[in-house]
Amino acid sequence: MDNIYPCEELISAAYYNSTKPFEFKRIKGMIWYFCEQYVKHKGKTHPHDRWTRIDWTNIINNLQFCRDQRGDMIQELSIENYKPMIDYHLTKADYKLRVPCDYSFKFFMSGFVRGHCYFQGVILVRK
Repeated sequence: MDNIYPCEELISAAYYNSTKPFEFKRIKGMIWYFCEQYVKHKGKTHPHDRWTRIDWTNIINNLQFCRDQRGDMIQELSIENYKPMIDYHLTKADYKLRVPCDYSFKFFMSGFVRGHCYFQGVILVRK
């Protein structure tokens, strides 16, 4: 299997140009965790090979906040929230969409998805 991780230099450059919501090593660890879990649960390398520094900068800039499941309220996230959110996204989430879901990191970061994963993977687990 190909290298499962994105280019560290690319993510480092993106981090340098970002709002730096969390420490670099914690962001990198979370991205590496996502890639490892993607391979484990999807059986293939994550499709990040065509992403640019701008793609990664946008992702990093948006890590600290997400919209709730309805797309209304903004929820502040901590880096610790991401592991259970990723686990939920890759193992339990069933997005009832009209188009196929590739479960990629870009999809995970889009629209309501992180809000849904936060509610299902973090909030409900606490109750």
